[in-house]
Amino acid sequence: MLILYMIWVIIFDYSTVDMRLQDFLSIMIIDPLFVVYCLLAVAIIYSFFRKDPLELFSVQNEKDRSEQLSAFVAEKGLTPRETEVLELVCAGASNPGIAEELCISEYTVKRHLNNIFQKSEVSSRYELISRVLKG
Repeated sequence: MLILYMIWVIIFDYSTVDMRLQDFLSIMIIDPLFVVYCLLAVAIIYSFFRKDPLELFSVQNEKDRSEQLSAFVAEKGLTPRETEVLELVCAGASNPGIAEELCISEYTVKRHLNNIFQKSEVSSRYELISRVLKG
């Protein structure tokens, strides 16, 4: 959105002035506002895309996280093993990581996840974490 705004500002600012293309390019390069917009766009894009959505849950207060998990587990009627898998999913663990942590096979992890998905009526990890966070 910011990039589109930058392009609009450039076109609006310089399209009304009658000048040759060479002058247009030289003004664009040295325009400080354009440089600031570019740097801001790069900073926003970098900060947006370097974050993993799974990390958002792990940043929360541990007390809030455990309360939300407990409420979700009680509401959906998850088994103790499914609860352990859900905790690790919310912490950002992958299937192999969950299997290693719980000393079970990856197939068993996938089966537990499918059961959790069915009970909570979701189709992905991100959706599941979102539902747990909503409370």
